[in-house]
Amino acid sequence: MRLNNTEERRGLATPMPGMRPKNSTKPGFSAPPPVFWQCVHCRRMLIEPQAAPGSAAPDCCATPMQALAAQNADAPGAHDHRVAMQVFGGFDANALTVSVGETPHPTEAAHRILWLYLYTFQGGQLKFLSPGEPANVTFPLAGKDAYVYCDRRICKGRRCKFNCKRGFRVFAYCSRDGLWLSAF
Repeated sequence: MRLNNTEERRGLATPMPGMRPKNSTKPGFSAPPPVFWQCVHCRRMLIEPQAAPGSAAPDCCATPMQALAAQNADAPGAHDHRVAMQVFGGFDANALTVSVGETPHPTEAAHRILWLYLYTFQGGQLKFLSPGEPANVTFPLAGKDAYVYCDRRICKGRRCKFNCKRGFRVFAYCSRDGLWLSAF
């Protein structure tokens, strides 16, 4: 059965698997940014991906956990924690490579990046780093996160700047300096 243009615009047409949807509008974020918690006693961490506004802090060691405030690129020490992000791939499948530090971030046990969290349109991804491992991580993107939504002439072909990924955020947790935030 062939659908007419009005039915397609109403979303009645379902794209074939692996086919790009006709809608090239950048999606909104499906959830608010995560809240990062840390226990003041045992230092255990908790990531709450869909925290309700004004919700109570979770408990650990019989006391409420402390919400971590992310430092940004203007804070002292930011040169060690500034994140460079690069998108590569095609219009339907791509990935985001993240590198921490204008010069590579230290990797020794006492001062290193413990984990990176990528906040995207559909949620987020978490990657842990081992001691001695450089703070360079690749996050594969899928679904709404992977599509290229920009139809501007400058973004077509080899000149694509992936501006449609604006709003993605990377949280990096440093063992010495705490939580850092960078936005794409």
